[in-house]
Amino acid sequence: MKKLSFILILLALASCAWAQTKARYTERLDSIVVDEYWMPSIENLTTYKNYLKSEFIYNAEGQVEQILYYKRWDDDEGGWFLTNKDEYFYDEQGRDTLCVVFQREDGQWELSQKRYNTYDKHGKKLQERTMSYKDGKKSSQSRWDYVYNEGGKQVSAAQYKEKQGVWQQTMAVHDEYDAKGNHVKEMYEYMNVPSAEKGTTIMRYDEEGRLTAEIDSIYNALMGGREWQRKDFSYVGRQLSVMKDVVTTIDHDMVHQRLDESLFDPQGNLLQRRCYRQTHGELQHTSSESFFYDLNQEGSSIMGYEFVPKILGFVSKSLGFEEEGIFHHKLMVTSQFWHLDEEEDDEEEDMKAETRLYYTILEK
Repeated sequence: MKKLSFILILLALASCAWAQTKARYTERLDSIVVDEYWMPSIENLTTYKNYLKSEFIYNAEGQVEQILYYKRWDDDEGGWFLTNKDEYFYDEQGRDTLCVVFQREDGQWELSQKRYNTYDKHGKKLQERTMSYKDGKKSSQSRWDYVYNEGGKQVSAAQYKEKQGVWQQTMAVHDEYDAKGNHVKEMYEYMNVPSAEKGTTIMRYDEEGRLTAEIDSIYNALMGGREWQRKDFSYVGRQLSVMKDVVTTIDHDMVHQRLDESLFDPQGNLLQRRCYRQTHGELQHTSSESFFYDLNQEGSSIMGYEFVPKILGFVSKSLGFEEEGIFHHKLMVTSQFWHLDEEEDDEEEDMKAETRLYYTILEK
């Protein structure tokens, strides 16, 4: 009797935990739509419009099961055309173990890629293996292997590619940490002969443990060029407010430079990105992107919200984030502008894009 009661208590707790898991979502991300406009300066060319859409489909557990990708050209009366889809599979712990990528060809789905993930008992990713297909047959295979220390910090990663049935290492990454657990150094090297590229990134922190700078030096033996990249981080209290990313390249005694600047709001959301490129010896503003949020809604309460950076083309680590996200609240709209200067043809053209995210409020 006591054993039965104990089992019933466990079931009740499990049901309660499941209810809490489902209850944490108050909204669902349904789709992301991008409107792109190309505005050439040449009078005899018309404005070009391009529409892209990502649509999310969920399983009974509220996990993203499929992402459907559509495209529509200008004001085409044919409407949306399916171009790609991703299918996701999860284990009992809710971790994505397989992603299958398809392309739409002649009205049929053609297998393009399979990505497998394996994890340890702590949920750390041990391996990511990618198999690419062409005409229904496997064309290539690659994988990443990850190693962690006792504290769960990644200390190394290695990339391999399969060639004629043999795995060959193509890249190696090694990470170092200080006594406080801060990630202070990363060394990486491409093993394949064509690139022969090496790089070292040094991270610096202030007395409060906040990341203040990342300094990256890259050397490419084949091209004979060297590149330096420096990211500087500014804070208001504990919250990141500004990140500046400067890249300087020396190629055949020519110095090229670019500057990317990211601004954050007091809630930690990425607010604006501004890009500058060197033109005729000076940095010129070439593009900008602004982000607009509903600050009354936390991103963690939205089903499928973790896919927003992926769909919008963001890699958190490239913005100085190791694990945390850059969209903490409900992202509603993004607005982009590019000013392109084609020096060879002496022509200028501008592009604009507006991205809108659509949600559904879930029944309580």
